[in-house]
Amino acid sequence: MRDVWTFFIIVVVSFLIMTITGIGIWIGLPLLGLFGAMSLAPCFIFSWRFFWKEHRNKVKLKDISHMFFIGMASVLGILICEYSLSISLHYILTVAFGSETNARSSLGGILLIASIQAFIIASFCEEGAKYFLVWYASFAHEDAAEPPHDAPYTFALYGIACALGLATVENLGFMVVVSMKQNYFLLIFAFFARSLLSVPIHTFTGALIGCEIGLNHFGFQQKRFHQIIRMPLVLHGAFDFFLMFPPLFVAHYNHPWAEWTFLLSLISIFITAWAGRLANKKLRYLVVQESMHRVSEV
Repeated sequence: MRDVWTFFIIVVVSFLIMTITGIGIWIGLPLLGLFGAMSLAPCFIFSWRFFWKEHRNKVKLKDISHMFFIGMASVLGILICEYSLSISLHYILTVAFGSETNARSSLGGILLIASIQAFIIASFCEEGAKYFLVWYASFAHEDAAEPPHDAPYTFALYGIACALGLATVENLGFMVVVSMKQNYFLLIFAFFARSLLSVPIHTFTGALIGCEIGLNHFGFQQKRFHQIIRMPLVLHGAFDFFLMFPPLFVAHYNHPWAEWTFLLSLISIFITAWAGRLANKKLRYLVVQESMHRVSEV
């Protein structure tokens, strides 16, 4: 059965690469296919690290693939949610400042816009989707003769797989949008920025959510939704804020030092590293709890 799912994954990945290559040829940027294929690499590297290298015997490839593709499909719902919230933000700014343009012309308005876009529109929608999908997976097969999750670490793998599915579609979408500008330098920069920062932050927050739900499921703790999602929400929101604020500030706020605000984007690197440290710490704690759980069953 594992061979069947491996073949299916290869077919899907090949289809994605051919599709994005076709788009590149259509818009006169044939190398887009190469960068599109490369943008999938970080997702498979993380999959190898967390699943194939150490834990492929703890959960079936079918279940991990299922969560990965559900994560990909969730992008549609996330886009609808983010679009609806963006319209609401436009209405709020119009009421509060007279127009969105007036809001963007003041420092307070720019800070407000960047904060709402980062913490509510982007972070809450995406982290909330990860939580819901992993939470649903924890109850989807409870009545099965052989439940696919018999250890807390399974949920961490679910969270990571779901996050990587979301990040894969997001990566491909960004590569297509950036390629429309017909700028190879910008395309290369977007590739490295997404691969080294965006995919890891998605993976780490997905791992944190999966760990917390796994600990809840096996009775090691009893945390509610807001307690589980709080840290991933803050990490992802802060990460996006320091990437969103500088462009808004430079574009709409006339200040001689405005361009130096792009240095704030470097803070996102430290946020990603911090998220990785927290995820690694939580995963190790989960392994310890899982060992204690297995010992208690003997």
